[in-house]
Amino acid sequence: MSLRKENGIVIASKTVGEADSILTILAESGLKSKFKLRGIKKSKSRPIIASEIGSLINIDFYLHERDEISNIKEVSILERFEKVKSNYVGYLLLSYFCELLDTLLPESNENQSSYELLLKAITTLNTEIIFFHFLPFFKIRLLFLLGLLSKENTCNTCGVEFSQVESASIQNHNLEFVCSDCKPSYKSQLNLIYLIQYLFKTRYINLEIPKINFAEIIELDRILNDFLRSYINRELKTLEILYKQIGGKLELLT
Repeated sequence: MSLRKENGIVIASKTVGEADSILTILAESGLKSKFKLRGIKKSKSRPIIASEIGSLINIDFYLHERDEISNIKEVSILERFEKVKSNYVGYLLLSYFCELLDTLLPESNENQSSYELLLKAITTLNTEIIFFHFLPFFKIRLLFLLGLLSKENTCNTCGVEFSQVESASIQNHNLEFVCSDCKPSYKSQLNLIYLIQYLFKTRYINLEIPKINFAEIIELDRILNDFLRSYINRELKTLEILYKQIGGKLELLT
């Protein structure tokens, strides 16, 4: 048994008994692990907000190599991200991203880039106006980091560059890009492939929102949702609530 120190983001939190919490934390190292925070619900000295979804915390914990859950000795809050949590849609976005990472990331592997992506996403949501464009932007970056989406601007089957073809499509079941010569499609999605390339190259805060076709953003997000639904084989709890709150035209995505 050894005492360790770590910074991380709470991506899942579950109350156990009357006062304890089981936290799933994505650490700076990119390792996803579970921790028990004893007495946090009734503590007068420990900040209860340390057990909130999306909080950036520092923990001292006892590491037992054979135990699946480590015990936290001390905890402190580094950043609560109060602005985004005070906006209901922002809070739902934050919760959705955390649930998505908790679902997709294995506990045995380190993925530091996923931690950095989540931290940048929450930090941006905490300071900027919230746009719907953030949804496909985040998912594209995450799926790439997990090896589930390619940055290549070529047909996955024949390797031809899309600048040399008039039509191409995105395969919903594996997110591969295929030109119409290899697989004819009733509708070209070349515009969506170019949109993906744009989102890959651009920081969220630099997105030129007026220049992006909103209908294309909706269509791309639906394709990503279809893939994730098939890949995970279940619906995330926060998904339907999030899209209902976004409302209007976006109801077709739920």
